[in-house]
Amino acid sequence: MTRARDRAAGDLTGAVIGGDVTLSRVNLLDIGHVTNAIGSIGGGSQTIDLTLGNSVSGTVDTGTTTFVFSNPTAADECNIWSLILTNGGSQTVNFPSSVDWEGGTAPTLTASGVDILVFLTVDAGTIWHGQAFSLNSTSPS
Repeated sequence: MTRARDRAAGDLTGAVIGGDVTLSRVNLLDIGHVTNAIGSIGGGSQTIDLTLGNSVSGTVDTGTTTFVFSNPTAADECNIWSLILTNGGSQTVNFPSSVDWEGGTAPTLTASGVDILVFLTVDAGTIWHGQAFSLNSTSPS
């Protein structure tokens, strides 16, 4: 059975803040993830605040960088996010010791190109499961 829907009456605009409530029986269509474009990553400590987006992009350009992941979702939730890193292999990049990489070793990042890494936690960041989704990808235009 198909029901007609009044789309105009049900459309949402602007930000909707759910206040950490659980939604049931939700069908999502044409979704996107907010990207936190951190820009140039110039060495030192780089905090990735997950409240700013579950897609993070940046370009490594100078010096050793050590990433810190902050503000994951609560321990009873699955938090998955991606890091789109340009020229990550051009400098030394360190990830938190809480990252458990697929195969036990961090991937070798591309010196001149794009790497896409994915991280998942189900315990509020005590352990991050890290995986190289795509190494040496074509640079986004």
